[in-house]
Amino acid sequence: MKNLKFLFLFATLFVAFSCSEDDEYTIENKNVTGNINYTLKSFVPLTFDSTGMNPLSAQITMEGVGTISDIGDVTMINTFTFDFIKGMGSNLSGTFTGTNAENIIEFGGFTQQQPDGS
Repeated sequence: MKNLKFLFLFATLFVAFSCSEDDEYTIENKNVTGNINYTLKSFVPLTFDSTGMNPLSAQITMEGVGTISDIGDVTMINTFTFDFIKGMGSNLSGTFTGTNAENIIEFGGFTQQQPDGS
């Protein structure tokens, strides 16, 4: 019976430490700041105006490098669909990956064109 209690205690401690270790490296619902220098990797028009010459929407992929809080140096890749009529992007998804592969932040959401056109 003594060995059974020890085994139960050990199993309980193992579960507690394994859960807290995972949570230690998780950042959720926290502001992250930094600077990323990025370049346009691809621009794929999805719809065109009536002339067939000007895209009305496109899927855009960008890649970059920089530094962000909580991770340090990162590489970034993101993809989104941009509507040039509304000046808004949707289906944004991407990642910031640190120098260590386990340092990764995934993000999603939307984009908004600024009054200056950026």
